Amino acid sequence: MGLESLRHDGVFWRKLAYAGAAHGPWWWRRYTPPAFGSVFYAVLSKTRRTVARNWKYMGLAKNDLQATLGAHGTFVQFAESLTDGLESIGKGLDGYDLDSPTDEHFAAPVRQGRGLILLTAHTGSWEVVGRLIGRKHRAPLTMVMTKEQNASTRAFADALRNQKHEGDLELAYVGTDPLAALPLANALKRGRIVAMQFDRVPAGMASASVPFFGGRQSFPVGPFRLAQLTGCPLVIAFTRRIGYRRYAVDIPPPIEIPRGRDEAPVVKAIGVAARELESFVRQYPTQWFHFEELERAL
Repeated sequence: MGLESLRHDGVFWRKLAYAGAAHGPWWWRRYTPPAFGSVFYAVLSKTRRTVARNWKYMGLAKNDLQATLGAHGTFVQFAESLTDGLESIGKGLDGYDLDSPTDEHFAAPVRQGRGLILLTAHTGSWEVVGRLIGRKHRAPLTMVMTKEQNASTRAFADALRNQKHEGDLELAYVGTDPLAALPLANALKRGRIVAMQFDRVPAGMASASVPFFGGRQSFPVGPFRLAQLTGCPLVIAFTRRIGYRRYAVDIPPPIEIPRGRDEAPVVKAIGVAARELESFVRQYPTQWFHFEELERAL
């Protein structure tokens, strides 16, 4: 087994986590994730310092102690959500609950047979909630992902997701290739829901900088260009974990971007989505799993 497999994001740890989440006893899945989150918090010193600095930059912590506790809470929440995601892949979605009292903005386009872009972020267990939303509304769902950075994990994760998904679910992988958007546009034309995350910008991907927590932050342009190209609405859905196998999502009114090539409506829409994300993070700061340094430009 190579060193890449033993890194914190390597296939050894992913397989171990999957084995425990998918095949371990219920008490293991329910009660051990906080311990594992704490272990990785202790081991990944650089990452925990980054998260703590982000907390202070966003004004979520008044001092170093609050920032440290906030970073630890983020690691714990991530471990719990990751366990839910792995368990749901191995065992299916039975037993998972979704509280979505304001999902009419999502339901209406589905009833009309319109394609829509479900805009989400690294919050809660977005893989679980995306599939729960699709199942609840009996909607065909295309989940867009980026490739795992660790090559040793990539093949295992891809095979697992492709073998274990249920219902009318498609998985799509995007990178910096402009042609990668064509299958997504086609999916939208077929009335599918395309779920995309927008809170990280992969290297080489087009982005726009908008106000965020008193400074500016870059967000990918892709989901918003896709909405402009197809005329499909953008529906924001940031998820949060409210208990064991329990999630909640509130869905604000959709964002409509006029078709055409004008860049201004795209940047405006990115600003709206960024404000929604900021509002979510202020309310549920440990549920945003952003482990990279936020931009500091003013």
